[in-house]
Amino acid sequence: MTIKLYLDNAYLKECNAKIVEKFERENKTNVILDKTVFFPSQVAGQAGDSGEINGIEVENVYEDKGKIVHTLVRDINSTSVNLKIDWEKRFDNMQQHMAEHLLTYAFEHLYKANRKNFNLGKEFSTIDLEIKNLDYNIINLIEDYVNRIVFSAFKIHSRFIPKPEAGRNGIKLSPKVTADEIRIVEIDSFFKKACLGTHLNNTGEIGLIKIIGTEEIDNLKRIKFLAGFRTLYYFREKVL
Repeated sequence: MTIKLYLDNAYLKECNAKIVEKFERENKTNVILDKTVFFPSQVAGQAGDSGEINGIEVENVYEDKGKIVHTLVRDINSTSVNLKIDWEKRFDNMQQHMAEHLLTYAFEHLYKANRKNFNLGKEFSTIDLEIKNLDYNIINLIEDYVNRIVFSAFKIHSRFIPKPEAGRNGIKLSPKVTADEIRIVEIDSFFKKACLGTHLNNTGEIGLIKIIGTEEIDNLKRIKFLAGFRTLYYFREKVL
């Protein structure tokens, strides 16, 4: 099993590790390490990390039976390696991911709307909701609500708890979850959710959250949103 350093410290940008397995797949070199700072793709709806191992570009990172597989653009000969993630991408992913948590919470808390899908895109992210009405006034209220949480700079904590405790705390779990322990993310005393992603230290680091569009997809209402630096760049283009 690969030690997932990002679960304990999402701000760790690099580390030294040892290659415990190397194999070829689709003419690409893949390595498994004893530990890693690289967050894998397709986990918790969050995009995987980019970066380098011994200066060699990491093309993809994915999880396979508890092992984190790193796909490299070329072969590597050393067994002792240095890992460096693309920090700007990691921080952006955390901003968008945490913004999704807050938006989903706001829609559920204020309008009993269920989130059906979430996609963290390169330019903007989307949430698909079961909600009958999604007008301009609702969008404004949601934006005000989540940004008040942002500006309050509440501490964000992540920890593992026994699976039965999650149920007793009203934390929703997918039927596919079989682990004995569940990782949860908490904000102050009002937010608890099961999540294996990387998280910011406090809500202030999310930056301004802005909903930039809506559409209807298969009887669901889809919102498009930005957070953090993406919001800054969006308004910069609009104003200048």
